[in-house]
Order: sequence, then C-alpha cells, then structure tokens
Amino acid sequence: PGREGPRRGVTEGDISPRSMLGATVGTLALACLVGLALVPIGGLWLLPLGIVIAAAAIAYSTGPWPLSRHGLGEVAVIIFFGIIPVWLTSWLQTRQCSADVILGGIAVGLLAANVLIVNNYRDASDDRAVGKHTLAVILGPATMPWLYLLDGLLAMALVYPQWSAAGLPLVPPAIAAVAAAIAWLMTRRSGSRLTPLLGLTAMLLLLYSLLFLLLPQPVA
Repeated sequence: PGREGPRRGVTEGDISPRSMLGATVGTLALACLVGLALVPIGGLWLLPLGIVIAAAAIAYSTGPWPLSRHGLGEVAVIIFFGIIPVWLTSWLQTRQCSADVILGGIAVGLLAANVLIVNNYRDASDDRAVGKHTLAVILGPATMPWLYLLDGLLAMALVYPQWSAAGLPLVPPAIAAVAAAIAWLMTRRSGSRLTPLLGLTAMLLLLYSLLFLLLPQPVA
C-alpha cells in the first residue's frame, strides 16, 4: 500500500483476491478459446504451444516460483511479447520463418521489456521492501537506465539491415534516439514522476510495432 506507482486494487483492498483470481482465470480462458480459432489454420501442434504460453502467463506473477519476483520478468517479456507472437504471426501466414522474423521479434521484445524496466525502476524501493526481487532490485536501480538504453540500441541495431534494405534507414536511428532520450530522463526523475515515462515507452513500442507492420519487405 502507498506505492509510488498507480494504485493497485488488490493491495489497497479495492478488489478482493478471489475476484481478481476469477477475472484472471476468465480472461485467460477467453484468450485460449479465441486462440483455438488458429488451430485449423496452423495445425494441432499449436495446442501444446498454447498451453505453454498460458502457463507462462500464470507463472509470470504466481505459482511456486513467480518469474516476476525472481528477476526474469524482462526475459519473459522478450520471449512472450516479442519472439513468439512475431514468429507465430509470420509462420501462420507464410509457413516460413526467416532470420529477419526472429530478429524482428527480438527487437519488439526488447522494446516491450523497456516498459517493464521503467516500471520496476520506479518501484525498486517498494519491491525490495516486500521481498520482490525484480531485475531492478537485483542489479540496483542505477543500472536500469543503462539497461533501457542498451535494449533500445540493440533492438534497432538488429533490424537496421531490414529497414535499410527497404529504403528507410532513418527509422531505427529515430526510434533509438527517442529511447536514449527516455533513458536520460530516467536518470533525472524518481517516484511517481517516472510514470509518464512508462507511458512514453509504451507509445514508442506501439509506434514501432505499427511501423514494423508496414515494413515494405518480405518477411520470409
């Protein structure tokens, strides 16, 4: 209670744990049901993969060894918000997978991980107090802006050849420059003043994802 970030309903007592559990299970079940529509397109092998993805969604914040409480939140985001969705989306439409697709997925995942980096950077003191070992707690808050910058630069370096070949070589540097600016602002702010940077990071991810969809280059 009283954390620097937005009010958490369960922690503050606005929502009961039982209600949140029901909402979580219901949302996940609905997502799985919608995902079943892809099985006729992609084959039965999507079922076990879907089970793994659903299990990872649960394991992120609950279970005997929650990933988010052991410094693996960013890794989970890179895999399940970047590599897997980009790869599967491409494969379901083309039945092929190229190195460009994997690199593109890693880049999206790194930008998504930066959302979590800002969040955990802001909440490091609160998380440390309750024994939540995020990456910011393990490595130290001062490391997070540098990790944010590294993620942004690495993400754009991985996809630069694709954008250059498409005749749009300025897109990756522009995205990297914005990421660098946000990383610099992280070093100048603390507490609730970091929350707007969380929103900017999410918007940067959205902007790049939309541009990535329009990349005029075959993905396979």
